[in-house]
Amino acid sequence: MIRDYPNCVYHGCDIVDATRKLLRCDQFHFSYGNVVKGLPYADDTFDFVHMRLLVYALRAEEWPMAIQEVIRVVRPGGMIQLYEGGLEVYVATLRSAGHELN
Repeated sequence: MIRDYPNCVYHGCDIVDATRKLLRCDQFHFSYGNVVKGLPYADDTFDFVHMRLLVYALRAEEWPMAIQEVIRVVRPGGMIQLYEGGLEVYVATLRSAGHELN
């Protein structure tokens, strides 16, 4: 994405930093944070927020807080993108364990 949009600034946030060993870029800034406990950004900070693979990290009761927090940090008129790919593996695992899913 940085190559496609070289004039943008990127922020990553997670409870652990898995980027330092992989990414060296002046346009990228990492912050420690937890979407359920509150992100380390002011209201209306970002034009675009991408959140992914939290289906593996959040309990069902934590999703409303996570979504509210993402909405809080995106500017009015901004965009939120949620990606939870790989659910088919999770669903197959649940079914093979005997869970009925609709």
